[in-house]
Amino acid sequence: MGINNGSPSGGNTVCGAISLHNDQWFGFVAGSDFISIDILTSNCQDGNGLQAAFFDACDAESIVCNPGVSGGGGSPLNISYGGFVPGQTYFLMIDGWSNDVCNFEIQVIAGSITPPAPGQPEPPIGPQQVCPGAVATYSIDEVPGAGYYRWRAPAGASINGGSNVVTLPAPDGNTIEVVFGNLGGQICVEVGNACFAPVTSCINVVNQPIPPTVKPAITVCFEDLPFFWDESPNTPINNAGTYNLSSIPYDSYLGCDSIVRQTIVVKSQPVSNIGTQFICAGQYFEINNNKYYNAGGPFTEKFENVDGCDSLVRFTVFMVPINAQI
Repeated sequence: MGINNGSPSGGNTVCGAISLHNDQWFGFVAGSDFISIDILTSNCQDGNGLQAAFFDACDAESIVCNPGVSGGGGSPLNISYGGFVPGQTYFLMIDGWSNDVCNFEIQVIAGSITPPAPGQPEPPIGPQQVCPGAVATYSIDEVPGAGYYRWRAPAGASINGGSNVVTLPAPDGNTIEVVFGNLGGQICVEVGNACFAPVTSCINVVNQPIPPTVKPAITVCFEDLPFFWDESPNTPINNAGTYNLSSIPYDSYLGCDSIVRQTIVVKSQPVSNIGTQFICAGQYFEINNNKYYNAGGPFTEKFENVDGCDSLVRFTVFMVPINAQI
């Protein structure tokens, strides 16, 4: 019970129909999704009665209004709404119709303004192995009776682009995005409402750099040069030797850095020189199933060695003239 003869508020308009002059505000915690309230008026100064509205925040637009009527003093003023979230805080605003002042009595005729205690949340769902700079999502199922969700992440982390501790109103505050720093620790969520202490649930999170991905070593034949590595920055190799390569940092599936390493072995090309091969007229020199009949050169034949790479044999063929003395 009360009387709306407090200090003037300045004439702000809500609902497009109520100009506030001598308003009073009452905070309450919803205990049901539907609440209906009768405001009984008496001893109205002008006989016009009151007007009322529900808000989900003092500085927000109203969610439902009853602007009252001229001459409504002495008649009950009802305001009802079916979209409350049990456990969440709301506000009832009462104002005089055209600056009227009345005694009033508030009666809850349907629903409840006594919220349930919030249930115990399940452990947050999300990755428990992360890396520095990782971006990860954590969530819990909606908790009955929740008025808010207070999330905590390890030091150096950011929740939804802010600090590592944030308080989000129910029912949408049950999912967050965390950008990790260099530390691990716990992801915790507290679930409470204005009438009950919060209950907490946590998971442990380990924060370590992603170990390098080491690909199997590969062997490259000399004749296949230049060789370009298939990992960025696509390092070119132009000479025989052993090369231990590392990629530029890649973004992992969590958004943090990872690298690839691989050893490339480039075989040198064996070359043999078997010198000059002398043949007589009408003969030929055969090597690698190829036949050489006349003088000239030098010649080169390719053979496949045990590594599957080319080796070279070089020689010259010389036809000995008839009656020549060697």
